[in-house]
Amino acid sequence: MTPPLDRIREYRCPACHALLGSTTRRAVTIGAPFVECGCGTYAPRPPFSEWDMLDSRAKVNVLGRGAVWLLSGMIPGLLYALGSILLDRSYSILGFLGAVGAGALLATAAWSTRLLGEIRRSRRRMGDPMYRAKLVEFGTQSRRP
Repeated sequence: MTPPLDRIREYRCPACHALLGSTTRRAVTIGAPFVECGCGTYAPRPPFSEWDMLDSRAKVNVLGRGAVWLLSGMIPGLLYALGSILLDRSYSILGFLGAVGAGALLATAAWSTRLLGEIRRSRRRMGDPMYRAKLVEFGTQSRRP
């Protein structure tokens, strides 16, 4: 499914106006905050930022999105309850709790694995002195008129 055109953000080079990429993300996301163009100019990529550069409020926001994954893990339990009601079978609270627990555990494990991978990649980028120098250059370049 293609997102609506008004939700797609394009990243263009401020110097040569070349298209460098696009995203539909709106909330703060872990990733490189800039893209380097072929002409040597850096283009910003909002809402991307490195994990170590986020303030505590933004980190809580990123972690809070895991609640959606936790809630989506409860779907198997709800399907179990719905199936037992529709099929006139006996409803077991232990079966329901087992399905909810297993679904929530799997969904949270998938989310946390993805998040930890993003944080690990971010910290690897931040550990590179050349990348940190590019961040400093990008910061000064983005403030120029």
